[in-house]
Amino acid sequence: MHLNVAEPIRDPERYFLYHETFERLRAGGALTGYAHVDSGWFAEDAGLALDVPFGLVDLVEVLQAGALHTDQWYDFLNLGYRLVPVAGSDWPYIDMVGSVRNMVRVTEGLTPDRWFQELRAGRTFVTNGPMLTLQVGEVGMGDEIVATPGESVWVRATAAQSTDLGPIERLELVVQGEVVAVGSGGHDGSAELEHQLEVERGCWVAARATGQRGTFAHTAPTYLPIDGGTWHADMAEEIVGRLRSRMAELLTSEPDPLEDLEPWDSQATYVERWHVLLPELTERVAQANRLYDELLDRIARHDW
Repeated sequence: MHLNVAEPIRDPERYFLYHETFERLRAGGALTGYAHVDSGWFAEDAGLALDVPFGLVDLVEVLQAGALHTDQWYDFLNLGYRLVPVAGSDWPYIDMVGSVRNMVRVTEGLTPDRWFQELRAGRTFVTNGPMLTLQVGEVGMGDEIVATPGESVWVRATAAQSTDLGPIERLELVVQGEVVAVGSGGHDGSAELEHQLEVERGCWVAARATGQRGTFAHTAPTYLPIDGGTWHADMAEEIVGRLRSRMAELLTSEPDPLEDLEPWDSQATYVERWHVLLPELTERVAQANRLYDELLDRIARHDW
């Protein structure tokens, strides 16, 4: 998935080496990422495992088809990677255009380039109904506070949606994937929460809302790094183990043209091209594993 593309890029001979396309598009200012996160479709989980450690992934599509998918996204956030959530209707396959949206905060003149710039910075939330705000200390979504161990940071979040959709049922403050506070509802169906967050380790903070009739919203994180890190040290090895396993499965699989392609796509050389490029893909996986090794070593060197 690529946004704000200056020039289309297509190289069928190198199709399975996604990183080459990502690198060329990013050089032209595009935002790059993956659609259908947590869907199990098209080996998106293996692609994320392979491309994220190289810094090639800006965006993850986590709201689609009336569901909010956060498991894979939270895993990468808990390894310290900063990925921006986006929403996609995937019309005409899944939903109507605009059924899910990214709301992006633009403060200095609304232009397409400015919108993409603020999206890249994470000043956004995804929604199919609720509107969200998040303030962490003096900053908001996508921003950063360099924290110190033992620091106390004030957090406030609000959620509201049209009365046609019913009240907000739950507003949650999420820290490294765990709910640490739940907001109270108002008479108008909105909800708000305030919380004093005690920062012992570097972390990320986000707000998540659930409304009646299957509505959801989730902010991009605000980051509170300590010594540069926002990882969840206790979970890092487990998460990396899952990512390594998925990449290993990818290398022993074989693509299925009937499953992976649209009826009008060319299927003649699909599997053949996979086997031609598999040695290069295998080396790319080895490089990714070395980057994960370096990350785990860095995390292990910190005792906070």
